[in-house]
Parts: sequence; C-alpha cells; structure tokens
Amino acid sequence: RNSWIMLAVGAIACAVAPLNPVWLDTVILAGIFALISLSAGLSFGQAGILSMAQGAFAAIGAYATAVCATRFGLPAWAGLALAIALPATLAWGLARMVTRMPELATALATLALATRLEILARNWDAVTGGYVGIAGIPPIQGFSVGWRFNILVWVFVLIAVVVYENLMNSAHGRALNIVRHDRTRAMADGIAVAPLLSAMLATSGAMAGAGGWLYAHYITYMSPQSLDTYASIS
Repeated sequence: RNSWIMLAVGAIACAVAPLNPVWLDTVILAGIFALISLSAGLSFGQAGILSMAQGAFAAIGAYATAVCATRFGLPAWAGLALAIALPATLAWGLARMVTRMPELATALATLALATRLEILARNWDAVTGGYVGIAGIPPIQGFSVGWRFNILVWVFVLIAVVVYENLMNSAHGRALNIVRHDRTRAMADGIAVAPLLSAMLATSGAMAGAGGWLYAHYITYMSPQSLDTYASIS
C-alpha cells in the first residue's frame, strides 16, 4: 500500500513540477531529503537506533561521488557504487560498537562521529577542498535536464520505499520489531540482536549515501556546510 501511495506522489511530483522552475527545484530537493529521511526512519523508527549521523552518511556519499567525478573523471554512476558502499560500511562498523549501549549513549556516539567527519571535511583540503569545498560536480549522464533528474530522484525514493516495506514485512522486519520493543525477549527468542541492528544501520547508511549522491550531482557543489549535523537533527 505504501508503495502505491509513493508511486502516486512521485507521479504527481514529476507531472506538476516542470510547469514552474521554482516548483521543480523544490520537488527535487524534497525528494532528495525524503530519501535521507527514510534512512533516519529505518535507523530510529524501526531499529530504535537514534542516529545523529544520517547527514554525515549522506555527506560521505556526496563527497565520494564528487571526488570521483572531479578528480578522476569517473562517470556519476561509478560514484554511486562508492556513495552507497562507503557509508554502509562505516554505519555497519559503528553499529557493531554502539548497539549495546543505551539509546542516549548511542545518540551521543553517532553525534561524535558526525562531528569528527565534519572536522575531517574542513581540514582535508587535498581531498574535500576544505572550507572551500568541491565545485563543478558534473550532472548525471542522461539526466542533466531538470525534469529528467526529478524523475530519477523519485524513482530512487520509490525504490527506497519498496525496500523498506518489504524489509518490514519479512522475517527480519518482524525480528527487528521485537528487538525494538524488548531486546531481552529477542535474545531469548534466539534473535542475533547485534548483527541485525548492524545490518539495519548499514542499510540506512546506504540509503542516506544515495541521497547524498543525488544531492551532489544536483547542486553541483559540496562543502562541509552542505550536509552537516544540523541536517541530521532536522
């Protein structure tokens, strides 16, 4: 049902937005941030992991594709693989360390990670461009026109909703629901809690990274202020 609702929303957005440049820009950005919001919903709403690093995961995806495109001349689709894999790997490693902590401690740990990544982005001039950032990120091949890019964004959102919905209706999703409400019972039922939560945060990180990939190729500029801790909190 949710997939059909999102399909209808995406179809309306793709049909109406080209009528006005302001609408088009708003709808594209709404779709990108909807993708990052879905990643936050997966980590906290379903896994119960209060992650303050979703903006950082998106920033990693954005920087990865920006560096690939501007420094190495790789196509945007090659950058997509890194934009998904890097934040997913980092999120998985982070989850292995923090999922046994109380919720507040987990939130602070992810906030500390996000802050460290921001500091790294500001000071690693050779890679991230430091405070100046990376400009001139090329558009995605075949989607340089605004209305086409809008369709691509909402296709990504629809895919994320389908993955989300199917995951929650699976055995893993039902196990995750038990973990979120009662970890002790989940362990008593034989659920491998830590690996399950790590997989969920990794999936969440990958989703946020895809949002960062779209953001970088739409804005064509990436800086430490683009997808910061404020974006995670929002």
